[in-house]
Amino acid sequence: MALALPSPHVDQVYPDKTSPAGSRYAYTKSAILARAQSCLEDLYKRKDKFIAIVSHSGFLRLGVTGCWFYNGDYRVFDLEETKGPYDEYRLKQWELTYEKGGGMGWSWKDWVEIGSELPDDPTPIGIPGNHPVTAADVNEIGITSHSE
Repeated sequence: MALALPSPHVDQVYPDKTSPAGSRYAYTKSAILARAQSCLEDLYKRKDKFIAIVSHSGFLRLGVTGCWFYNGDYRVFDLEETKGPYDEYRLKQWELTYEKGGGMGWSWKDWVEIGSELPDDPTPIGIPGNHPVTAADVNEIGITSHSE
């Protein structure tokens, strides 16, 4: 049974991650980084002076900020100015929360390269040097197995 999401602000395709419509929610580097940039773009367009964001720490660390968040900890950022129309959206953390290891002081200060620990996109089937066929490939293109 699928969960019905009543909010008009939540994409009704979510939590599907396997269909073409749900591919933007896939657990792949390109999908996660694209969602992160989409979130940042939305923040850049807002007129609010202060915005509180609540999200999964892994998404924030690997897709958006590059810093660690312990449960219940927070960090404060400003939006960095973009240099051109194709520049990526970025955040600049306040020294106060960087030096302290988060607002509560509970988080690691180490930086992580954005996207560094995310899974690469699978190589399409039929290209030399591709990956072994996965269950997702079988579902996607209808491959069936047989015994020899």
